[in-house]
Amino acid sequence: NLSFKFILNFPPEIFGVEALRELNLGHNNIEYIPEEIASLKNLKVSIHSLLTKETDLNDNPLQNIPIALSECKKLCVLDLSNTYVRRLPREMYYVKGFYELNLDGCPLDDDLASVYAKGIVATMSYFKDLMFKAIYRVGVLVCI
Repeated sequence: NLSFKFILNFPPEIFGVEALRELNLGHNNIEYIPEEIASLKNLKVSIHSLLTKETDLNDNPLQNIPIALSECKKLCVLDLSNTYVRRLPREMYYVKGFYELNLDGCPLDDDLASVYAKGIVATMSYFKDLMFKAIYRVGVLVCI
């Protein structure tokens, strides 16, 4: 548990812990999630609320989620509440075990906000649709 430690960056030491299953970095000043997150293949339960609403802790709020997070195939709970995340990468579709996604308090883009309000199944379906549209576009470009 690394919550409330006033951490500014993801601790690089965690990327060497392949067996890591749970990660709690809640209530810190983390600005971004590095691509190395993909090395945490066994991460199952959450990256809890990386930031709080309190402005004295939010000097560098998390805004973007890397595609590499979708490499954590065992991830089932993701809590990004009260961050400045507007969108998630469509590749999150590949994380099949999701049963809880918390984006409460995030300034989500309209499309994501509308499906998120319908629940996790609708949200994962949204990511699936985005993936298939992207694959179709690539296929059309290759044919041209």
